[in-house]
Amino acid sequence: MVSWTWVRNQFPAAKKFLYFNAAGAAPISKEVADAGKGYYETMCDLGDIKWDKWLQQMEDARSLVGKFLGTTADNVAYTLNTSHGMSIIAHMMGGKGEVLTMADEFPSTTYPWLNRGYKLKFIEPEPDNTYPLKLIEKAITSKTKILVSSHIQYGTGFRQDVQALGRLAKRKKLTLVINGTQGFGVFPMQVEKWGVDFFAASCFKWGMAGYGTGVLYISRRKRRGATPPTVGWRSVRDPTAMDPRTYEPKEESSVVEGGCPHMPNILSLGAALTLFSKIGRKNITDRLLELTDRIIERLDKAGVEIISPGARKHRSGIVIARTVNADRIANEMFRRHRAFVAPRGDGVRFSPHIYNTITDCDKVVASYLDCLKNKKPVKAVKGDLKCSSV
Repeated sequence: MVSWTWVRNQFPAAKKFLYFNAAGAAPISKEVADAGKGYYETMCDLGDIKWDKWLQQMEDARSLVGKFLGTTADNVAYTLNTSHGMSIIAHMMGGKGEVLTMADEFPSTTYPWLNRGYKLKFIEPEPDNTYPLKLIEKAITSKTKILVSSHIQYGTGFRQDVQALGRLAKRKKLTLVINGTQGFGVFPMQVEKWGVDFFAASCFKWGMAGYGTGVLYISRRKRRGATPPTVGWRSVRDPTAMDPRTYEPKEESSVVEGGCPHMPNILSLGAALTLFSKIGRKNITDRLLELTDRIIERLDKAGVEIISPGARKHRSGIVIARTVNADRIANEMFRRHRAFVAPRGDGVRFSPHIYNTITDCDKVVASYLDCLKNKKPVKAVKGDLKCSSV
């Protein structure tokens, strides 16, 4: 049985704030911080003596990423963030056909395709902010070659059935690309079994690894014959040969990583996924749904309209309450109660994580309702923090 008190104690920020902005950027645990600091302390004390050890730790972390994605390490590459990963994917697809995507996508999903001149067709959601398979299938035409979707929509919390989406893509002979940022590490993903061709995610949100690291899955089928957009001295089969005249690219997805890796960030990711493994991903998923259940219950009781889909199969770690002047309310919540939420979509977004408690959920909803009722803003003081809308 998981001790959620023990989990909470790993996150100092959880004791200082009502932190409900994991969908923006989650705080990191002490173990994750120690992994990053440990790298810099070693570099300070010993220089590059531990290079081989760090490389092994990097590969251990890659294997963990593979387990969380439902694949093997050879299919995983490290990136800086989702935008970086999606840009690699758009390049590798070489302008092949029209892209079908969702109207609610975060720009990191669409800008890389627009930048390379692809034609994008956007699907509008149903009134309940869902994207049923029938709606997507109806939008597919003979010009459609690539289907791009988020696993979880950042502005509504809608969680797509990626397995069903994969079956549709296979039947229609489409390349399936998933932005997995809003679910990576905490909601089930089986890229190989579910027929995903590409998967890109940032790790500073639900992955709790801090800024600077993303992950990229490239299926073996899509790697075959494709030219990577970026390469470097570690992109070849034997980097230690350092032969400037012979280029023999490796077959793994890591071919796109190029040169020396962003080591401290990757080591921190490894520590974050190790913590997740200790807790158990199913336990994490169940906990997030338990916390969001409580938030929804309290908001419902207060008569607040909830934008996020109600069906449990489409629920995520995101709950959005329809709110006029969401920016003002979010900032007031922070100033009055140190409650950290974000204005998103048409309201205020609550996104708890494993460091939160049921009591936290009650307090953050109480803060929200208090700020709705109290129209007079609290005066900001010099040096005061302001709620971010990231």
